[in-house]
Amino acid sequence: METQRSTLESLGQRLRQARLERHMSQEKLAQPEFTKSYVSAVERGKARPSLKALELMARRLEIPMNELLHAAPPAEDLPDLPALQADLSYELDAAQMLINTNQADEALRRINAAEQAAGPHLVEFDEDTRYRLFYLRARAYLRLAEPASARHELQQAMSLAQQRGAEEDVERVRNDIGGAFFEQDMPGLALEQHKQCLHAIHTGVVKDLNLRLSIYSNIANDYWALNDVEQAIGVYKESLELLEDTNNLERQSGIYWGLSLAYRAAGDLDRAKLYAGRALSIFEAADNLVSAAKMSVNLADILTARQEYDEAERRLDRAQELLVPTGNRLFLSTVYEHYALLDLARGRLDEAADWARRSRELSESVIGETQNADAMTQANTMRTAARALRAAGLVEEQRGDTRAADDLFGRALDLLAQIEYDETASEIERAYADLLVARGAHAEAATHYQAAFRHRQRRAPR
Repeated sequence: METQRSTLESLGQRLRQARLERHMSQEKLAQPEFTKSYVSAVERGKARPSLKALELMARRLEIPMNELLHAAPPAEDLPDLPALQADLSYELDAAQMLINTNQADEALRRINAAEQAAGPHLVEFDEDTRYRLFYLRARAYLRLAEPASARHELQQAMSLAQQRGAEEDVERVRNDIGGAFFEQDMPGLALEQHKQCLHAIHTGVVKDLNLRLSIYSNIANDYWALNDVEQAIGVYKESLELLEDTNNLERQSGIYWGLSLAYRAAGDLDRAKLYAGRALSIFEAADNLVSAAKMSVNLADILTARQEYDEAERRLDRAQELLVPTGNRLFLSTVYEHYALLDLARGRLDEAADWARRSRELSESVIGETQNADAMTQANTMRTAARALRAAGLVEEQRGDTRAADDLFGRALDLLAQIEYDETASEIERAYADLLVARGAHAEAATHYQAAFRHRQRRAPR
C-alpha cells in the first residue's frame, strides 16, 4: 500500500508541475471531460486515473504520454471506481454532443463501448451516471427511429430517476416514452403519457422551459394524430407563448411544423403555408438536412393543394437536393412519391407513372437490404413502400387501368397487414374506398371504409 501511495503521489507531482509550468488552472486541465476536484485528487495522490484520463491530460498539457506513464501506478486487482466513472462520464458527454449534432449512430456505439468497458462495476456507479447512460442511449435510439429499443432504455432511466427523487427527470423520461409510443403509431398511449407530463407542468414540477415546450408540442401532435384538430391547434397556440423565452430552434421548428400540419388538416391552407415556411427556415438554418427535406415535402403538399404547382415542384427539388449528402434513400423514395402525386394533380400521367415507378423501385430495394434489421426499421421501410404503391395505384386508376390499380392497392394493404401502422393503413384504406366510390363500386368501398374506421379506432385513447 505504501508503494502504491508513493507512486500515486509521484504521478500527481509530475502532473501538477507540468500544469503549473504551462500556467494552466486545474479547471482548464479538467474541462470538459473531468471536474476540477478530480484533477485535484489526482495531483494529491488521492485518485488513480485511468490510462484514458492520463492520455487526455498529456495531450492537453502537450507532453509525451510516457512522461506520465513513467509514474503511472501498477495494475491491481481492485479497480479505481472514481476513475472508471470519470471515463464513463466523459464518453457520455461525448455521446450527448454527437446526438445533438445528428450523429446518433456514433453516439450509440460510444455508449455501448463505454458500458462494456465499465463491465460489472457499472452497478457501483452513482445513480445519476447510470441514469444518463440509459437516457442518452434512449435518445440515440429515438434519433435512429428505433422507438421500441428506446422504450426499453427509458424504462431503466425512469426507475433510476425515481430512485434519485428527481421529479423533473421522471417527467423528462415520461415525455420521451410518450414520444416513442407516438413513433410506433400509438398516439392514444402517447397522449396518456403526455397528459401526465402536462399535470406535472401545472403543479410546478416541470420548470425547464425546453421540456415544457416539448411536452406541449407532443400533446398537440398526439391530438392531431387522433384527428382532434381543434384541440391540437389550441395546444400549439398555447405553446407558441413559450417560444419567445427559448433559444431551442429544434423545439421552435417542431411547433411551427405541427401548426402547419394542423391547419392543413383544418383546411386553412394559408396558415399552413405560413407556418411550414417558418419551420423550413429554421431547419435549414440549423443544417438539419433530413428534417428540412421533410418540411420541404410538407410544404410542397400544401402548395399542391393550393394549385401552386411550380412552387411545389421547386420545394420537392429542394428536398431532393438536401437528401443527397445524407444518403437517405428511403426518404428519397418518399420524395419521388410526392413528385408522382404532384404530376398526377397536374394531369401529367406519364410523368406521374415514372415517378411512382422510381419510388416503388427505391423502397423495394431498401426492403431487400433491411431483412436482417430490427423490426422497427423493417416496418418503416414497408410503410414507405406501401405509400409508394398507393401513389402508383392512384396514377394507374387515372390512366384507366383499373386492374393494375387494384393490384397495387392490394399489395400496399398486404404490406401494411404485416406491420402495426394504423395511421397509414387507415389512410390507404380510405384512399382505396374513395377510388371505388368514384367507380360506382359502393358495396366494396363500404368494406374499405369500415377497415379505415377500425384502424382509426385502434389509435384512439383508451
